Amino acid sequence: MDYSHFTCEDFVLDPYFRRWVGGELPPEDTFWETFRQGHPEKEEEIRQARFLVAGLGMEDAPLSDEDILARTETLQNRITPVRSLRWWIAAAASVAVLAVGGLGWYTFREPIRQTIGLAPAGQQEECNTSSARRSITLPDGSVVTLEPGSRICYSRDFARRNVQLDGEAFFNVVRMPERPFQVYTGQVTTRVLGTSFSVQSASGDVVVKVVTGKVSVTAPEATGEHIVLLPNQMGVYRKATERLSKTLVEQPLLLHTSPDVSFHFQDTPVSEVFTRLQQSYGVPILYDSEALARCTVTAPLGNESLYEKLDLICRVLRASYEVVDAQIVISSRGCAATSPSPDVIP
Repeated sequence: MDYSHFTCEDFVLDPYFRRWVGGELPPEDTFWETFRQGHPEKEEEIRQARFLVAGLGMEDAPLSDEDILARTETLQNRITPVRSLRWWIAAAASVAVLAVGGLGWYTFREPIRQTIGLAPAGQQEECNTSSARRSITLPDGSVVTLEPGSRICYSRDFARRNVQLDGEAFFNVVRMPERPFQVYTGQVTTRVLGTSFSVQSASGDVVVKVVTGKVSVTAPEATGEHIVLLPNQMGVYRKATERLSKTLVEQPLLLHTSPDVSFHFQDTPVSEVFTRLQQSYGVPILYDSEALARCTVTAPLGNESLYEKLDLICRVLRASYEVVDAQIVISSRGCAATSPSPDVIP
C-alpha cells in the first residue's frame, strides 16, 4: 500500500498503523520506522495520528470505521485550542520552568476543570488551557502536574498505567511494583515503578528528569537505546540525531540530609570529602585515588550547590572536573607529600 498520500485520518483508520502504535508488531517489522525516515514531510500527520489512536481506547470488540472517525473528530476538536494556546504562550515569551524540586514544594491554583469524556470504555483526556500549572490525580492516586498548554491521555479504568503526554508535566507516581507506570512522548517511553520525575516534550525532543526513585527511558523506534536514570540524573532524546543520552540535572539536589553530615572540612582527606558528596547527592565522583591520596581539604562549605562546592574543592586541589554520562570526573596532578592542603578557603 502507498502510504505517501495518507492524511492523518487515513493513518488512524489503517489497522496496520494502529497495530504499530499499540506496539503489537514484531521487533523485526521496521516498516514504519523506515517509512518515517523516507517521508519526513509526513511526520506531523503521523504524530497527530499516533496521539489520536492512543485516545481511541482499548476494547474487546473492534471499532467500526464510523466509530473511529467519530472519536477521532472528538479528539481533534480539542487539539486546535490547546495548540493555539501553546503558540500564544510562546509568542508572549512565557517560559515553562521544569519543577524538579519535589511535588510537595508546589502551590497550586486549580483552574476550571476541563475533562474530555469519550466512550464509557474509552480514554480520558486532560488539557491545561490556563496560564498556571494544573494538578491532576489519576485513578491510581498518582499526581500529574500539567504545565500550561500541555495535555495527557489515559485509559479511564487505568488497568494499564499508561499515559500519553503532549507537552510538559511533573509526575509523582504511586509505587505499584506489579503495575509499572509508563509515559509515552513521541518516540520515547519512560517506565517507572514508583517515583517522582518530570517529562518535557517539544518538537520531538524529550527531556526526563528524576527527583526520586528509578526511571527507565527507551527510544525503541529510533536506535533501540535504553538508559536507566536515578535521582539527579536526566535523559535527553534529540530527534535530529535520534540519540538518547544521560547526564546530570542542571542543579542536583541534596538527597540525604543528616545532622551528622557536615560540609565543613578541616584537613579532611579527599576520599572522605568525595564520599560525603556522593552519598549526599547520589552522584558518582571518579578520581585518581593514588594521585590524590596525600591531599586534604580545608573549606567551610555549607548551603552551596553541588557544582559550587566542586568549584571550591577543585580550587583547593588545583584540579578541574567535568560531567561525563551522569558522573563527575575529577582531573588533578595530585598534591605534594609535604603539603597537607595546597590551599585554604577562608
